[in-house]
Amino acid sequence: MGPENSKRVETVHSYRICGLSVASDIVLPGLIAGEPDSVPEVTIRYGEVPQALPDARMVGPTWQIAGKQFLLSVPNVARFLLKNGDQIVFAPES
Repeated sequence: MGPENSKRVETVHSYRICGLSVASDIVLPGLIAGEPDSVPEVTIRYGEVPQALPDARMVGPTWQIAGKQFLLSVPNVARFLLKNGDQIVFAPES
């Protein structure tokens, strides 16, 4: 973990999206607030996201699938890694 990550404040925001409880590292404007003490069914967090998935079985121009992982790259914006149907990890593009 680099120095920029060591200064991050851990604030978790709770939401209800399509009946699911969601915990997010970032504010998601326009969504319904959820119960802060509920156990999230989906988590959205800042973290390391690879440039590519090893053993990708399907590949598109901005996405890849490998096992229970889906990698989406939005050029010059961010990369998103969806894992196991209940986790979304994002990393801004530099």
